[in-house]
Amino acid sequence: MSAYSLTKTRFKEGVWEGLLAADSGAPTPEITVDFDGRPVRGVTVTETTEPGRWAVEVPVPQEAICDGGQTFAIREAASDEARGSFTLIAGEA
Repeated sequence: MSAYSLTKTRFKEGVWEGLLAADSGAPTPEITVDFDGRPVRGVTVTETTEPGRWAVEVPVPQEAICDGGQTFAIREAASDEARGSFTLIAGEA
């Protein structure tokens, strides 16, 4: 089981943002995000000034902005373990 945890910080201007935390000295993890069975491009994981903390940014692709609910699955690549998810709901169901 992974020692990483992910907490949402905000969603603004089409970018979901979160804080990934682990024990000090843990390596920078690779994060993947899937939407509708496809990987989301442009996901970034940036080290913060605090050891064991990384800022995660997930740009919402234009094709996800449509009627209904769209769910994004956030995973740690090495273990394929779920770290979190978020849902975008717009228009008619």
